[in-house]
Amino acid sequence: TQKTLNASLEAISKVYDGNTNAAAPTPTLSGVIDGDNVSVTAIGSYDSKNVGSRTVNYTLNLSGTDAANYSLSGTATGEGTIRQKALTANVEAISKVYDGTTNAAVPTPTLTGVVDGDNVSVTASGSYDSKNAGSRTVNYTLNLSGTDAANYSLSGTATGEGTIRQKALTANVEAISKVYDGTTNAAAPTPTLTGVVDGDSVSVTASGSYDSKNAGSRTVNYTLTLSGTDAANYSLSGTTTGTGTITLRPVILTAEATEIIRGEAIPELTGSASNMAAGEPAPTWSTTADSSSRSGQYPIIGALDSSIAGNYEATQASGNAIALTIKVNPDIPEGPTPEEPTVIPTEPKEIAGVMADRSIYRNNPVNVGQDAAVVAAKESSTPASPQAAATNVTSGENTSVMTVTEETGTTEVKDNADSEKNK
Repeated sequence: TQKTLNASLEAISKVYDGNTNAAAPTPTLSGVIDGDNVSVTAIGSYDSKNVGSRTVNYTLNLSGTDAANYSLSGTATGEGTIRQKALTANVEAISKVYDGTTNAAVPTPTLTGVVDGDNVSVTASGSYDSKNAGSRTVNYTLNLSGTDAANYSLSGTATGEGTIRQKALTANVEAISKVYDGTTNAAAPTPTLTGVVDGDSVSVTASGSYDSKNAGSRTVNYTLTLSGTDAANYSLSGTTTGTGTITLRPVILTAEATEIIRGEAIPELTGSASNMAAGEPAPTWSTTADSSSRSGQYPIIGALDSSIAGNYEATQASGNAIALTIKVNPDIPEGPTPEEPTVIPTEPKEIAGVMADRSIYRNNPVNVGQDAAVVAAKESSTPASPQAAATNVTSGENTSVMTVTEETGTTEVKDNADSEKNK
């Protein structure tokens, strides 16, 4: 009869691969007679595909020239272990705008090593290694899930790349104004920042200049600079513009009092200007008088240079109106001027002329127009032509009115006060 043999199989293991396939070892036969040619082969499978301590079921087959002399059970069992398969998780680089926290919006990692068809996924939570802007490391905590998750292993932590970008701020600059000073210098106000995270230490300073030195509505150009312990987490345009006004500069022009004797040339006129901006051209001075003007007082008027006059509110000092005095020159007679009248005598006299429908005043001047006969008070009995006419009679303050009429061969002067009559 056949001799019964026993086969023993050592324990085996494998990494989870989603199936029950077993890499069967070569069994060891017990009971073979020395010198006989007999061997055994085995094929096996795990009792489950899943990770853990498993039973391996084998099918055994004898072979060799002496195999017919032996019997062996066709099946056997052995010990086996399926180990978890290690996975790797890849997390893509992320970024965010600075918000004052380390919070990270974590993407879904990509798993490498999952057996096709298995139900397994991974979730992650993460945080930046610092709240501050710049290139950062993101620290992740990973968790597997799914019906096949137990067959896999995954490190519970991972790191990834991250970037925190600077947060853009805006700066608002209030309108400013100044009195004209001949420069574009601007006293820049402190801008107001919009967008700063609560609790952060960041501020802005500004320097500025007007787009022109001249008075009027202007644009102010500012250069902005951030500062503070959290300033590096923010961005701000280095320049901005605002509105500005340069108002007129008040100035009083005061002429230097000057005296000359009639007939002398007008000297160089001078004066001073109060409150002028530094470096501005001096005013010029002029008068309406000349060397032929009669004695009296005349104005000296100051004028600003045309290149700057529009930037000032200039006022003439009250004394400018009589700042030039021309004194009487005894060697130059004053004489009558075209504006001086001829005086009518105090007492009624014969008038060499007829003035129809005219009233004149005693002791008052009568200005005679160039297109009329000259009316003069004189002692003459020669009647004047009835057609002669005096014009431009100037009234005075004396209320003793005389009316001139014509009678044949005589000229009559009637005094309305006493009805005196001369012939």
